[in-house]
Amino acid sequence: MAINDIFARALKHYRHLAAMSQESLASAASLDRTYISQLERGRKSPTLNTLAKLADCLGTTVQHLLRDPVVNSPTVPADYFVRSLKQVTVVRQNPVDDYEAVTVPTSSLLAAVNTTHALIDDLYSADLEVAIILRQATRRRGVLRQQFGRRRLG
Repeated sequence: MAINDIFARALKHYRHLAAMSQESLASAASLDRTYISQLERGRKSPTLNTLAKLADCLGTTVQHLLRDPVVNSPTVPADYFVRSLKQVTVVRQNPVDDYEAVTVPTSSLLAAVNTTHALIDDLYSADLEVAIILRQATRRRGVLRQQFGRRRLG
């Protein structure tokens, strides 16, 4: 799926989560409603400044707007969470068909999950930065070829 299509889907997804209309998002971001519509249909590409404005207005991050929300954002009903749980008991099978129970405080699990999510976000951001650098290098190489012909550039 092309990045414009992924962005379009994510923009619409996060706009709906924020309970905003295209008009209210456009107003909050100082953009035209038709431009928001074009972005959501993948007809236009936002500038980096516009991307940052939209993320801010929607209460999300630029990284989230560049990910497919269907793949990266599983939804869980709000009543699924148990807020008073202090520990979790994990049962695992040993190689000799015995079962072993390990009790873990939920605070440790939540800290591990939060750290994992932060690392995944950092990796995604780094991957995005590498892609931007590679695109810039490719464009630069194209400019050099136009200036100096088809000679080998390195």
